[in-house]
Amino acid sequence: MEKDHKKILIIKLCCLGDVIFLTPALRALRIQNPTSRITLLVSSWVRDIVSQIPFIDDVIIYDAPLKKRFSINAFLETIRLLKRLRRLKYNTLLIGHRNKLFAILGYFSGIPMRIGFADRPSLWITHPVHFDMNEHEIKRYLRLTEECGATSLNLETEICPSVEEVKHTTELFQRLGIKSNDSIIGIFAGGGQNPGTSMQIKRWDVKYYIEFCRKIIQADNTKILLLGNKDDQPVNAEILAAFQSKKDKMFDLSGRTSLCALPALLQKCRIVIGADTGPLHMAAAVGTPTIFLFGPSDPRLVAPQVPNSIYLWKTVFCTPCYTPESVMQRKYFIGKEFICWTKTHECLKSLTVDEVFTAYSKLMNAISHHDR
Repeated sequence: MEKDHKKILIIKLCCLGDVIFLTPALRALRIQNPTSRITLLVSSWVRDIVSQIPFIDDVIIYDAPLKKRFSINAFLETIRLLKRLRRLKYNTLLIGHRNKLFAILGYFSGIPMRIGFADRPSLWITHPVHFDMNEHEIKRYLRLTEECGATSLNLETEICPSVEEVKHTTELFQRLGIKSNDSIIGIFAGGGQNPGTSMQIKRWDVKYYIEFCRKIIQADNTKILLLGNKDDQPVNAEILAAFQSKKDKMFDLSGRTSLCALPALLQKCRIVIGADTGPLHMAAAVGTPTIFLFGPSDPRLVAPQVPNSIYLWKTVFCTPCYTPESVMQRKYFIGKEFICWTKTHECLKSLTVDEVFTAYSKLMNAISHHDR
């Protein structure tokens, strides 16, 4: 089997959570093919995280399909990629998308074994794998690797922060006055943004976060990190404004740390709390206990399969609305924004602060008991 898969290409352009879901499949490929050259084709959006996945040898960046409209530059980028793939002579391709574009790309790249989601073989896909909408996303990717002999029952995602970023995180905490014995809680109140989709309906209400932070900040050695990128700064600023007298206990890091630095920072947290977004999945992948606040998406399909990762989900009459089927239908979007068709946001509004705090307390007790 190894002889047939000397050079393996995997295509999964985006996004953070999806690429992290791919790591168990990448691990299975590496175990099955220890001497093979494994390349991951991704967008620049996730470049910094891919560099911390331990199972791949090379990364190729390809952004053309994520651009808003067709352009001559996107066309030329695709032609350059096609020439590069033909020159590199891959013999196995795994496609993590349902978009036929990537199968066509594989065909014209001359890759003989092309594995992808389809119901029957075609000119483009030689080894079809049925896309089961009720199956966990990690298992779907593992079924792709099964077609080339790489099987695994291990569904745990995995990212390894670089030594350099771990050092930078330690230095950052020293500058902030965070001590080694402080209990660091990470909060992702924003998120839900990527190049193709905006999912603000995944967010728990900022007023709930403020009330939740009031409950946990009472402990003397608890420090709260408000995390995110520059787009999350308005949300975090609203939370921070409610704690003007606690500036030594709450820190807004949104936009102050790079995506590359985030895994090392998350690894230092005792618990990370937030919506079903890429950074939360990243926290689970570095082994940090997490509490996911699910709403429109289905945790049975995307919740992490790692220890000490729990989720809360209120199954109201319209959940889940963000599914493998609906994500492909433009009627659920306004522009790139996935909308709540009931206009109530009931799935997350019905999730109370007390329920989240109870889950937090139980998880904190379990962690403390384990540390003894």
